Amino acid sequence: MEKIRRFVLEVLEKEAAAWTAKGSNDLNHINSTIDELYSYAIPEARKCFGINKQKRLRSGTSSCTGDVRKPRTLFKISRYQNDELGDIYAAYLSINDPRGDKPGITEAYYISCQDENMRIIGSKMVVIDDLTLEPSGWKASVYNHPGLDISQLDSPVEVDRYIEPDDDGFSREEYYANS
Repeated sequence: MEKIRRFVLEVLEKEAAAWTAKGSNDLNHINSTIDELYSYAIPEARKCFGINKQKRLRSGTSSCTGDVRKPRTLFKISRYQNDELGDIYAAYLSINDPRGDKPGITEAYYISCQDENMRIIGSKMVVIDDLTLEPSGWKASVYNHPGLDISQLDSPVEVDRYIEPDDDGFSREEYYANS
């Protein structure tokens, strides 16, 4: 699990760097930083980062403002067995550029070995109830690997917990759940 943890932390650093680069006035730097981030995911799953390459600079973009994005918080990693994909790992994360000491869980990246390399193969996001504005469950991304059906994953065979999230009525419960 330590290898997966290091992989996830590296991805989170690259993700923060890509979001930080969006404030640059150097189009090549922006896109090369995003390409580097994309290299950690299979093509179908690259949209899980929520960041796209740019064809031109956005109007009003000036030199880098120094607004450096903070990496997401990694709360836990769960390992699952899958007949088609082998070991699948779910890394439970905070929002992009978290603020405050203890953010909540908002997303999970799914990781497996693809062509002898670790790759993000999909994601799921926390669903927010329209009426209560409270977290109410999970929704799988439509950009996941075709062999990844999150609803079909059994209980994890291993769970490593790192940082306890905020108690927002969902995150802490999810953190201690055997998933």
